[in-house]
Amino acid sequence: MKKQAGFTLIELLVAIAVLSIMTGVLLRTFTVSSRISVKSREDERVLNLAKDSVETFKGYAFEGLDKELSEGEDHTKEITIGENKWQAVQGGGKFVFTRSEKEGTSSYLIEVEADYGKYSNEDAADGSVMDSNLYEMPRITDISSIQNAVVSPADLSVTSQEDKEGEEGEELDKDQFLTRLLLAKVNPPEDDGEGGAEEGAGSGSSGSGGSEETIYSEDDVKRILNIMIDSKSGGTKMGVSVQLIYTVSEEMPDKASGYPAAMSVKTGVFSTVKTLVEKKDKKEGKKEIENGIYVFLPENVEYDRIFVTAVKRSDQISYPVYIISPSENPPPYGFLDDLLKLPPSGTTDEIVTVFSNIPARSGSAGRGLVDKTAAYNRIYGLSVTVYKGVPDGAGLKKGEKLLNITSSKRE
Repeated sequence: MKKQAGFTLIELLVAIAVLSIMTGVLLRTFTVSSRISVKSREDERVLNLAKDSVETFKGYAFEGLDKELSEGEDHTKEITIGENKWQAVQGGGKFVFTRSEKEGTSSYLIEVEADYGKYSNEDAADGSVMDSNLYEMPRITDISSIQNAVVSPADLSVTSQEDKEGEEGEELDKDQFLTRLLLAKVNPPEDDGEGGAEEGAGSGSSGSGGSEETIYSEDDVKRILNIMIDSKSGGTKMGVSVQLIYTVSEEMPDKASGYPAAMSVKTGVFSTVKTLVEKKDKKEGKKEIENGIYVFLPENVEYDRIFVTAVKRSDQISYPVYIISPSENPPPYGFLDDLLKLPPSGTTDEIVTVFSNIPARSGSAGRGLVDKTAAYNRIYGLSVTVYKGVPDGAGLKKGEKLLNITSSKRE
């Protein structure tokens, strides 16, 4: 009798079992993939909501909002910003804005905090009341050098090739180099004889032969920082250069060029040209820019005077200048009033605005320093948080926190 070909019952059961396992694995893979895809789309949606909110509020002028909200009940009012309506409230040194967003079956609550107390410090130092220029300054790593002029501590102090002129291969930093160069220039040549002049600790030391010659020491050296700003290419670019001036002159001129050449040495340490980016929310009558001039002072050098010189032009560009001390306690620089020298011009305040963490005396804002009590001079800390919207009666309440991003805004 001929044997029939085919599957046995056992083989058929094994095949069905294998097929069932493979089908389960594939279905599970498809399910997980689908969930990941849905989660990715939601994450992207949440990120876009947060980023759009940051950009919206960076372009929104907060000036006048204090007064507008004070007219609302409990300092709360619905206002339109961009294409959306936000519920705004003021309190605790900040503005808080909230709105809801519905996309598909998902609902979100977006909360934006504009904190104008974050970057201020109203503490008194040495018994003096200081009400301006007490800002927490940004770190150098936070500032883009693409559109900003960024002067680093290294530009002002680090050894360069021409500074390597010490004895027996000694390497000098810029401060040491310029100090020695100045003293060699203003002091008489050293006399190796017994009656030679000995370097004293200041002026009035006696030289040989009974004649009196002024012998200067390192204690007599004054260090001057000169920040020069020029409008170029018809007002479409800004040129920024920085100069160090070391002098033994007792004079206190109104201009950096006023120091006598015979008693001073000068060197350029920084120069750049940046294309201007105009602000969208500029004030009428002024050309305001997104660019900034950031000068990060070194830790090992203390300057006796800082000049900020801007060339006056008819376009009246408002240049923001940040002078940043490395110390969390700005002294030993003392008051910015004594340190900073703006050119004697009636239009200086209109073309240069100085921000610094070095304190200024009360009432000095009229000299071009920033009055932090004025809304248009505030630096805001922006925080955008996106929450899952949970139904609550006719509206929504905060659910799970999905994302938080932070930024800052200057007005």
